[in-house]
Amino acid sequence: MPNEDDKKILVVYYSHDESTKSIAESIANETNADLLELRPIEKKGGRKVRYIWEGKSVSMDPVPELEPYSIDPNQYDLIFLGSPVWAMSYAPPMESFLKEANLSEKKIALFCTHEGLMGIVFQEMISKLSANKIIGTVDFYDPIGSGVNYAANASVNWARQVLKSIS
Repeated sequence: MPNEDDKKILVVYYSHDESTKSIAESIANETNADLLELRPIEKKGGRKVRYIWEGKSVSMDPVPELEPYSIDPNQYDLIFLGSPVWAMSYAPPMESFLKEANLSEKKIALFCTHEGLMGIVFQEMISKLSANKIIGTVDFYDPIGSGVNYAANASVNWARQVLKSIS
């Protein structure tokens, strides 16, 4: 379902592996949206070290510096925000984005990917986005492990529902 109303749509995501990225790309393709990948300047290495860092990052509440991006999120009508779940919250690079973007009066749809408990990801994001209208949320359990095609189809169907809700 292409974006027929010429609404400007943006998909913003952070992904440490292919899970959140694959969902974000499916949504962007389905909605004819621009895509913004959040990239922290400081990189962490190794899968085991990365998971330890992920959990500690959330509990220590850091706001990592992001690589510069040329997209102005405030120029968009609808924004999809996606993050993996880390320590039952969203990833710190998304916190950095939310602080930098200072979104207000936007229609926003939230998605997350996880391999365990989802935690309070959406509650926390919604509280940070209180000046906006949240029009949908969805979580994807282990998109890579459950099958990329299954996850892609599920994300496309959800994106279509979101678009219908704002038509």
